Amino acid sequence: MTRVDARTGAVQATIGVPGSTPPQPAQTIAADRSGAWVLSSSTGGGLLSHLRPGLLAQTTPLSGDPLTLTLGHNAVWVALKTLHGSTLAAIDPNTNALTDTIHLGVSPIQSLNTSPDAVWAVTQDGTLYRIDSRDRHITNYHTLPTNQLTVDAVATGQGAVWVLLGAPSQLLLRINPHTLEVEETIKAPTPPIGGAIGGGITTLVLGHDSLWWNGTDNGNLWRLDPRTNRLLATIHLSQPISQQRALPQYEPLGIATGAGSIWITTAISF
Repeated sequence: MTRVDARTGAVQATIGVPGSTPPQPAQTIAADRSGAWVLSSSTGGGLLSHLRPGLLAQTTPLSGDPLTLTLGHNAVWVALKTLHGSTLAAIDPNTNALTDTIHLGVSPIQSLNTSPDAVWAVTQDGTLYRIDSRDRHITNYHTLPTNQLTVDAVATGQGAVWVLLGAPSQLLLRINPHTLEVEETIKAPTPPIGGAIGGGITTLVLGHDSLWWNGTDNGNLWRLDPRTNRLLATIHLSQPISQQRALPQYEPLGIATGAGSIWITTAISF
């Protein structure tokens, strides 16, 4: 893992993380004031590593294959794939002790997010779960109309839950956080070209009064107004993959917001 200064962009440290890359493409790093939390795979299960500035603070073994994670409500929330299906584990960030385990059916969890009063999980079969942040019980769930598209990401904010659907087309669902019904379906501003050729997954983040949508293979980052769902800007990060002669160059992958900026990780061919 590499630590980068958010103000200058300078690399401050590179820290080795034990284990290997988790089995599915998803968000596998989260950060707070104490440092970063990283998921990795190992023989017989997974690892959750807590990295403080300049050092590896502690690594905790996980009883399942790690899928994705998020932070919030005084817990590190880790999605695991086990012999019994999908499990959401709540881990105390101070002691690294497992404090709660919530079972979410059979389908693997693809993405997690938190809102002021809940934890949200969406599984690969398109089921959206709301978990109360106080008693940590499932309070609502709903199967979304995915139309056989891949489920890529979930985000919350501006009075809605947002779920991104990926290959072979790209759709953004605006969902009522109380009923979990889809209020609006938003098409990708630029239609995808031949599906996810580069293997990336669409991601999104809310920040600076906008919703930022990563188009992966299209090479675009879209900025939308979450109040009106209108497209505000298209930022070109690379050529569409279909126009590239070799492997994808600078295909946008992960996205985050902080320090007055939008941060995007990109793929470089090798």
